[in-house]
Amino acid sequence: MSDRRINLSYVLTTFNKLSYLKVTLPALIDACRKDEEIVVYDGESTDGTKEFLEELYQQKKIHQFVSEKDFGEANGYNKAMLNSRGEIIKIISDDDAYDFDAIRFCKDFMLQHKGLHLVAADGFGVNNLLQKNEFTRRYAINDFKVWKEVKKPFIFCGLSILLRKDAIPLLGLWSTNYLIIDFEYSLRVSSGKSKIGWFTGVNYVNIVNQRSNSGTQWKRMEIEKEQLQIQYFDKRPIISFKQKDGLKNLVRPLKRKLISNEPTNPLPYHEVYEQGMQLLKETNRSLEYEVLV
Repeated sequence: MSDRRINLSYVLTTFNKLSYLKVTLPALIDACRKDEEIVVYDGESTDGTKEFLEELYQQKKIHQFVSEKDFGEANGYNKAMLNSRGEIIKIISDDDAYDFDAIRFCKDFMLQHKGLHLVAADGFGVNNLLQKNEFTRRYAINDFKVWKEVKKPFIFCGLSILLRKDAIPLLGLWSTNYLIIDFEYSLRVSSGKSKIGWFTGVNYVNIVNQRSNSGTQWKRMEIEKEQLQIQYFDKRPIISFKQKDGLKNLVRPLKRKLISNEPTNPLPYHEVYEQGMQLLKETNRSLEYEVLV
C-alpha cells in the first residue's frame, strides 16, 4: 500500500455492465490525480467485468479492486467507502457522465472547509430508451435554499455527492433496504445534523439506459417513493412532476414506453456519454460557480 496522501477517493460499484465500464472508466482514470484513488467494488460479474478490472488493477490504473457477491448497490458502496483512504469520497456510477474539473473544485473547497460534511449539486438527465433523446436540467438548488432556512428535508441526486469520510458516523451509510438509495439517503441526511454545501455548477449527467434501475425496476421505485413520503412527510408528496427537476421527462415517459411496448431507438451509449460530457463542460464554462454553505 502506498504511503501517499489521498485527498479524494472515487468509489464505484458495478455488476455485469462491461460495455459501459469500457467507456466510463478510462475517462475516470485519465482524470485521476496523484492525491486521488479509484476504488471499485464489483458484485462478482460474469460478463468479463472482473477480468477487465483485474487487468486495470495489475496495471495500477485503479487502486483498490474487489469482486465478490454483495447485497446490491448500497452494500457495494458501503464496502467501498469504508475501505477508501481519501479524506473526501466521491460517489461514481458505472454508466453516467461527470465533470471531473467541477468535482475537483468541490474537493478543494471541502479540503479548505473542514466543518462541511457533504457537497451536492444539480446536473442533467437523459433517457436513452426514448426515440427523442433530450438532456433535461435537474434543479434542487432551490430546495437546498429552503433547507438552509427551515431545515426541510429534500431530495438530491446521489450522483452529485461528495462526502467527508470522517462524517460517515454522523451521516450514516447507504440503506440496503431501498433501491432508490439516493432518495432515502438525501432525505435522511438533510433531516439530521448534517452540514451540507451546494455547488452552483453542474457535475453529472444521469444516462438512463437498458440496464438502469429506472428502466427495469420502476414499479418498485414507485412503491419506495410512497414509503418515503409516509416516513418523512406524512404522505405529503415529496416529488412534484411539475417541478423543473427533470423527473417528468425522465420517469413518466419511460413508464409509458415500457407499458405500451412501443419500439425504442437508443443511440450507442458512447455517443450519449460524449454528448453528456460536452454538455457539462459547456454549461460550466458559462458559469462562475461556487459552493453555497
